[in-house]
Amino acid sequence: MLKKIAHIAVIGLVVVWLQSCNSCSTKPQTPSNRVAKDSTEQQLTQLSQQMANMADKEVARFIALHDSLRFTETDGFWLCKLEDDTVSQPTDSIRKGDIVMVRALIFDFYGNLLFDNEQLLKAGTGEALRMIDQLLLKMCYGDHYRVVVPWYNAYGASGNNIVKPYQNIWIDLKVTVQ
Repeated sequence: MLKKIAHIAVIGLVVVWLQSCNSCSTKPQTPSNRVAKDSTEQQLTQLSQQMANMADKEVARFIALHDSLRFTETDGFWLCKLEDDTVSQPTDSIRKGDIVMVRALIFDFYGNLLFDNEQLLKAGTGEALRMIDQLLLKMCYGDHYRVVVPWYNAYGASGNNIVKPYQNIWIDLKVTVQ
């Protein structure tokens, strides 16, 4: 009986540890258990790390310029809860699997609107950017956040048809009440 409880406890700890590892955001890097095969791969990895460091500096400058918004860092992005006159009080917390109406306005650091989209998403299921998925699970219906995201946690080195490769962005994200 005691042995069975010990096994269950160990399995529980391993599951918790694995989940915490999956939620961590990391910058591009060479895995520590693998030596780069050639100097080109090493140089590309170093270049990627330098670009990530430059992105962090650009994000820090952006945050400093918008100091009145009181951003806080979490999971590799910076967020600030905005007050909204149209919603009296946020309601229930959003849970994994909830279907939510999300309005996302994506801007570059110069304030140019890149994308304006409103759509239904299933929270916590990977239908959106990883950081939006993570943030939805911390929000309540009616919340409005401004989120600053470095390129390596947004659209990465490849970008997409709207956001350029290596582009840092900020997003106004609002979840409306169903």
